[in-house]
Amino acid sequence: PKYWGPDAEAFQPERWLADKNGGVAGGGIDTKGFTFLPFGAGGHSCIGYRFATIEAKLIMAHMARALRIEIAPSQQNVKHTFTSSITTKTKPSLKVVVKQR
Repeated sequence: PKYWGPDAEAFQPERWLADKNGGVAGGGIDTKGFTFLPFGAGGHSCIGYRFATIEAKLIMAHMARALRIEIAPSQQNVKHTFTSSITTKTKPSLKVVVKQR
């Protein structure tokens, strides 16, 4: 909440969509490479960053087209909490069902 505002823990994927000014549509946050840092930032950033980002988008687009991913029936009414370290995790573990379209 200190850095992202009072709705920091709300699930709002649109907050990461870029607006026409290069910021983020969900709040005007500066995203000049310093918000998400797995590849570093500035002059010493990873040279494979752009390739890895495009590759990840292509893989996700292919998966979204070919697969249907749903929360497992046994998890429909379970309250999950998200924790963040290097990756985002849920407690209890989130189980999903993957079906081919």
